[in-house]
Amino acid sequence: MTSSPRIWLLLGLKQGDNNQLRLLAESLGEPVVEKRLRYRAWELLVGRLLGATLAGTDRNRSDAIEPPWPDLVLSAGRRNEPIARWIKEASGGRCRIVHLGRPWSRPEHWDLVVTTPQYQVPSGSRVVEIALPLHRVDHARSRDAARRLQPALAGLPRPWTALLLGGNAGDFRLSGRRVSRLIAELDALLARVGGSLLVSSSARTPSGLVDTIDRHFGARARIYRFRPDDPDNPYAAYLALADRFVVTADSISMVVEAIASGRPVQVFDSRIGSRRAPWFLDRDGWRYRPLVQRLSRLLAPRRLRRDPMRIHRRLEAEGRIGWLGKDEKPAPSTLDDGSRDLELVTRRVRALLAAAPQEAASDSRG
Repeated sequence: MTSSPRIWLLLGLKQGDNNQLRLLAESLGEPVVEKRLRYRAWELLVGRLLGATLAGTDRNRSDAIEPPWPDLVLSAGRRNEPIARWIKEASGGRCRIVHLGRPWSRPEHWDLVVTTPQYQVPSGSRVVEIALPLHRVDHARSRDAARRLQPALAGLPRPWTALLLGGNAGDFRLSGRRVSRLIAELDALLARVGGSLLVSSSARTPSGLVDTIDRHFGARARIYRFRPDDPDNPYAAYLALADRFVVTADSISMVVEAIASGRPVQVFDSRIGSRRAPWFLDRDGWRYRPLVQRLSRLLAPRRLRRDPMRIHRRLEAEGRIGWLGKDEKPAPSTLDDGSRDLELVTRRVRALLAAAPQEAASDSRG
């Protein structure tokens, strides 16, 4: 290919997915066009029924999906699948499509699927499994943010434990009895190591949980309440400043970024029914999403199942994480900047771009 390929990033609602797409695009070293997408309430139904379609897209609130068609589409998330597949069909099969994560459609509908152990996607020539989601912590950016924030933390006793809060996802819930357990285990940690908390909430974090932590720890904590597109978000600074980390288990991306700091990481197990009481005795266990998650693991095809604990168990076995309330001395974290996995995926995507368009058209008809 003599000129620069035309590359589209399909950006959705999940910042973690968008960050992975941007990282891969940056690694390719080619110009890209970001397509921000919004969806209709019925997107799940039409996506499953029609496969390749724009019927679930809110065209008025989304960026234009129109010619000239790209040579490559990078996509992540269920909602963007029908859109990426539709673009490939509209291009006459010339466009190559790459999916990050778990595709709801079969892998053969994609030119490349990049997945991780939490998704049990069957192996194949179009599937590459990497150890962790694509990540790269910008240490220079974190250090710069830390220099700016550090004067505001001068009166906060050290060591600093960064508490990185995710939220409710599937059968991970930061509510009910898990809130009491989180508070108790953080109390025990601070009693043992001393110091203060640097608390960072995220878009999924229940506001009531942040209020509870604020009331309980008071002057022993610096609380950040998440705001979208906030230039003063201290998350990057915390990655450089904290002496240790506690991360809720629902967020693989935050666990990965904490590990990349090279400091001790403990994970808070926020699963329903993961400790003393079975799930059916927990009121949260009967909520819609936890029930769907549990049923999908029992009944759905293997490729549609998701179990983030598969990644956590591997990280524990490798000595990269410990568990809050269980490991008195968290295992020392092993530095992982994600470069090996990123290089592997980048090579595979470049190979797709180097393939002749005629081959792409043949693949799409096969």
